[in-house]
Amino acid sequence: MTTAKTLAVFFTALLLACAAPAWADPLNDRYPAPEGTEDKEQTEAILKKLEHLQERFRAAGRPLPPVFDLEDDGIAAMLIDPYMAHRHIGRDTQQRYLVGRLVVINQSDKELSTKLDDVSLIADGEKFAVERDPGQMRYASVYLNDATYSVSELSPAETLTIPAGQIASSWVSFLNLDGGSTAPTLALTWMFDGQPMSLDIREQHELLLDWSLERIGPEGILAIGTVSGEMNTVNLGTIIDDAILLANKKVTRLIIQFGPEAEQINSRLANWFFQTARQAGVETGNSGVRQDLLALPPMIQQFHFVKLPSKVSTSYAGPDRDHEKLIDAVLSATASAYQAINVDQLLEEIREGHPLSQCAALTHGAIRLPQAFLQQVVDLANGSRTPDHQYAEPLQNAAIAALREYPEPQSVDTLRKIALSDNEEQSELAIRSLAFARFPAHQQTLDELLAGPEEQRQKIVQALTDYPRQRWSAVLYEYAVDGPRELRIDSIRALNSIGHPKLMPLLIGLLENDQPEELREVALELLIEREDPASRKQVIDHALKALENAPTQQAISVVQRFKVQEAIPSLLKILKSNKPLQSAAVKALSAIGDDRILDDLLAIYPELNSSDQAAVLRTIAQIDRRRFLDFAPTAFQTDERSVVSTLADILKKTPSLDAIEVLIIAARQAEDDSPQLTYSMQALGNTYSPQSREFLVELRDTGSEKKKELARNALQSLYYRSPAHSYAQQAVRSSSEGKKSQAVQQFTLAIEADSSYPQAFHGRGDAYRSQNEMEKALQDYNTLLKLDPKWPGGHASRGQTLSALARFEEALPDLDIAIKTQPDNADWYSARGHAYSMLEQFQPAEEDYRKALELQPNHMTALTGVALSLAINGKEKEAVEMLAKGRDKFANDPIFAYNSACTYARAAEVLRRQADTGDQASERIDGLIDKAFQELVRSEELGYRDAKWTQNDPDLAILKDDARFPEVLEQMRGSDAKDAKKPLRPSNDSTEDAGTPPDA
Repeated sequence: MTTAKTLAVFFTALLLACAAPAWADPLNDRYPAPEGTEDKEQTEAILKKLEHLQERFRAAGRPLPPVFDLEDDGIAAMLIDPYMAHRHIGRDTQQRYLVGRLVVINQSDKELSTKLDDVSLIADGEKFAVERDPGQMRYASVYLNDATYSVSELSPAETLTIPAGQIASSWVSFLNLDGGSTAPTLALTWMFDGQPMSLDIREQHELLLDWSLERIGPEGILAIGTVSGEMNTVNLGTIIDDAILLANKKVTRLIIQFGPEAEQINSRLANWFFQTARQAGVETGNSGVRQDLLALPPMIQQFHFVKLPSKVSTSYAGPDRDHEKLIDAVLSATASAYQAINVDQLLEEIREGHPLSQCAALTHGAIRLPQAFLQQVVDLANGSRTPDHQYAEPLQNAAIAALREYPEPQSVDTLRKIALSDNEEQSELAIRSLAFARFPAHQQTLDELLAGPEEQRQKIVQALTDYPRQRWSAVLYEYAVDGPRELRIDSIRALNSIGHPKLMPLLIGLLENDQPEELREVALELLIEREDPASRKQVIDHALKALENAPTQQAISVVQRFKVQEAIPSLLKILKSNKPLQSAAVKALSAIGDDRILDDLLAIYPELNSSDQAAVLRTIAQIDRRRFLDFAPTAFQTDERSVVSTLADILKKTPSLDAIEVLIIAARQAEDDSPQLTYSMQALGNTYSPQSREFLVELRDTGSEKKKELARNALQSLYYRSPAHSYAQQAVRSSSEGKKSQAVQQFTLAIEADSSYPQAFHGRGDAYRSQNEMEKALQDYNTLLKLDPKWPGGHASRGQTLSALARFEEALPDLDIAIKTQPDNADWYSARGHAYSMLEQFQPAEEDYRKALELQPNHMTALTGVALSLAINGKEKEAVEMLAKGRDKFANDPIFAYNSACTYARAAEVLRRQADTGDQASERIDGLIDKAFQELVRSEELGYRDAKWTQNDPDLAILKDDARFPEVLEQMRGSDAKDAKKPLRPSNDSTEDAGTPPDA
């Protein structure tokens, strides 16, 4: 008997998550445990979330789904803290993933329980199971409470158990969802005590978003959305869906504002706002930018946001996209629109439009307003016709600004009157309107106002610094020389923008004289910007003098920017004696230093903070690589993560065996919870060499659990960087497409590129085995296990190959190791059962076959193996019954038919040995032999072709003297020749090459 034709070599996917950081347990402690909790604080928090959700359903006028209603059966559930994003797999493929905390509230009088593996996600009609092995998604990020986790850290529990009156929760992960640019429908389904549960995730979080939308402006050109609740990466889909609908209606501008009740958003979402605002309207769109969250449709050309509830402070977009007030966002978003619409539409918006649209139309359309509209603008500016609404003041201010576009005396007189009024804000606006105006009458009025009191004069000069003109260069120079400090600075900058013959001497004088530091800094800054040699010399001379006598941050920046070598002695002096400027000196020396500075840097190194130590390490590595390598082991003796990460980063970019040796020593000596271990292992995973590979294999097999995990992680990364990787990936694809010969060639190229790449030997061995080239396969498996004695699936593959070569005694030790390594693999038990059977050790063979059948009830070779064992042990009836169980499922499988023939033949053989000679016994034996031939013929008709194996198969010994046996062999040989292909012959194993070499 033989076992089934190889179907797929299933390589164990290794979980390669980084070690859980210090906050991993506190994260899980925030939620009810999977086995339930009575903790009052957690219970109250969850019930409060449920009550809020129920209120949102009522407010929206929607019926409350049973899953959110405790009234009926006392059971409710929610998915809280969801995170959904894309991860790019390879160059062109992206897949979506969803992680969240499933919370179940049980106020019934009985305990509830469900296996998390029974929870399913229905996404756009497709069903997904909870994932425990993240595979390629292991590094996918999840952002929770402004901390970042990998998917592999948020492991689902085995079972969710909720005692009566308690709450329980667990992470659920759904990976490898289809990617896409739109939000999918999402629903969870599971069972409690036979009762189905269904949770519409999109509906839950859409209501929690508390989202409203309105359109304003001519033809609704601007959309304003308001978030008043909880925003996350799931209900971001609601916003994207609406944005797509808006874009289809020709809306190209979108503002999102956050209401006072809006909850804090995580840093990833905050960065999405900044990034999206920056990219909106860019000609290249989002091409080349890998978004992990959904993107706005490219038709949205302007995207702004207001009062973003986040701690993220870095803006990618600038102040014109991130706003504190809605009016500012509207004015910024609509500038081009109101400059383009016709005058009739413009006037209509000012008269009848939404208050925000009125402000925008008046602000951006002022230059196109007809003279006949002046009186209405004057009335609005004076406040005599300003509507009574919350935007009345912005509308009045817009009118004051608009008067600068009218040259008529009425406009000038109105601005003069407001400029002299007691309303400080409107007075400043009027002055600025006069300063900005292009008409002589406005400018002459401003000249007249400059003759007024000093307080008024300063107010006007301040406006002139924002709208500098040659006309006012004299007064600007006056205040640059002798005015209040802040006004002096602004006046100097204004003079610099328009040019002034006395500016250069003024700036130099500010450097030389005993002036306030702010003035010296602005003078130096402006001189640095000038390109002429005289200015450059003044700047450098001043900086060198300052470094010698009274060092400043700015002086250090100057010598760093212009790489002034003469500054090195002064910088070294600052490094040793001026603690506040130490960091600046380190950066400057790093930029301009040479080997003269190394001794001093190394001497001061222990006294520096971690950031400066990292900078010093980079400098030493840049100047003298050998000296850096000598110092690196000493530098590794620290718990400062920034220093250790810098060391590891430099070493992984250093192409030398010495650098790898430093990393190996650091990893070997590091404690499990130290940053040295994490960063050195990550670096080793980025430095492909035989030394790093051998060390990582050793550590994976002999280190602590933490080190084993990190070693597997590093090996995964290491193999990815091998020059053989791309060849192996091509071979994998060829193999999966059935192109075994081509796969062999490609795996051979991989081996030629890297003779220590285990995946290539495993993959080529599998390809050889699928072509019946067992000796070649065995050679590859032997090499594989020399490279890595514990390579996943390696011993199983070699053991099965040895069985195929009828070397059953040799196969057993490998199969023993395979089973010990993976005791829940039915294939390995079946393969060992076959080996035992061929050695006529039928008792252990039956035990292995039964174990395989226990692990996998539909395992075909295990089923026929048990039947064979029963037949050999004389249990003919039970053997036949066992075959009958599998016949319906495997009726068209040639291997099942062949193995059935073996079982009938063995049963006949046993009966012949045990039975007395007689007609009845002979009749039974002849009947079993007839059935054996029937199944053997059927196997040939279904495609079985291996006449050589059939001829020598000990299971068929009783058939060999029958005249029908040569006929069957001849038929097999004839069919084989006719088909002109390799014999369809079952190997001794039950798995075929998966086409995907394992990672570690």
